[in-house]
Amino acid sequence: MATWRSATPLSNTQRAQLREGLLVEYAPGLVVSADLTSTSGLRGTLLAPLLPAGYTAVSLTAVWVLTGWWPEGRMHQLYAAHPARTKPPATHRRAVPLEFTTVVGGTRITAPARTAIDLLLMEAPDVAIEGILHLLGAHTDLAAVAEQLTREKRRQRLGFAREVIEALAEYVAWRTEALSLSASLAGCPSSSNQ
Repeated sequence: MATWRSATPLSNTQRAQLREGLLVEYAPGLVVSADLTSTSGLRGTLLAPLLPAGYTAVSLTAVWVLTGWWPEGRMHQLYAAHPARTKPPATHRRAVPLEFTTVVGGTRITAPARTAIDLLLMEAPDVAIEGILHLLGAHTDLAAVAEQLTREKRRQRLGFAREVIEALAEYVAWRTEALSLSASLAGCPSSSNQ
């Protein structure tokens, strides 16, 4: 694809508008008004013509479609999987079973729980954890991610992924308890006010 590696350089005006949040670069050299990336359906629609038939958007691209988040300082590129090709736009040669995918805005992407596992297995830990935190809540929960982890086979670093999911579950439980305690203390009259 011409837009994959040989992207047209952005103009100074486009760079300024990117910094101001008026434009979003969704693939190398391709920008669009930020309004057109406000929902997951719109983001999926933008990517649909860029991915040839048979490709599945994975990893950071799937997170971007679902949440609109992209790691600070990383160049936007398409992360896509195809079972037989590794040439652009496929960056990962891996078949993604259809049961682990969904379609958003005409673009096939990995399901949120599978996306979280892909982040842990393919990205740096800090990027993976931040991406998972963006997915949690509206798109998936840690129980679904843990369940997806049990369904993965023959992938490297599954032990690391399991440890991170367990640590995140402990953190969420601790944070929930701390917020609950804080809320209950805020509702109690203090002894200094009596």
